[in-house]
Amino acid sequence: MLENVVGGKIVNISSICGLTNHFGYTPYGISKTGVIEFTKHVSKKYDGKVIFISVAPGSVATQMGTRHFGGDISGTSALTYHVAIPEETAAVVCFLAGEAGNYLNGQTVVASAAERV
Repeated sequence: MLENVVGGKIVNISSICGLTNHFGYTPYGISKTGVIEFTKHVSKKYDGKVIFISVAPGSVATQMGTRHFGGDISGTSALTYHVAIPEETAAVVCFLAGEAGNYLNGQTVVASAAERV
């Protein structure tokens, strides 16, 4: 990408756990905070050459979680009020990988429904 005259764009996947405190998710949250900080660091290092953006999804119906799409998500253990399907997060990533992300270098975009308080 550095040799490419046009440059490039990298969209890193983080999590809202990297932005908030949730008991039981501490090691995971720390790793996702690392992704967010890495995105900030490399965006400054390669400013003007490669664009770096981080996306922080909320709860997503994957094998990692105990909640499943279409299931009962009313329990208090869910981090957000909505459990997304992976395609919803992918749509945000595709949007940012296009022209819309050109001015978000170093930023983290939260792709989540409202967090439970």
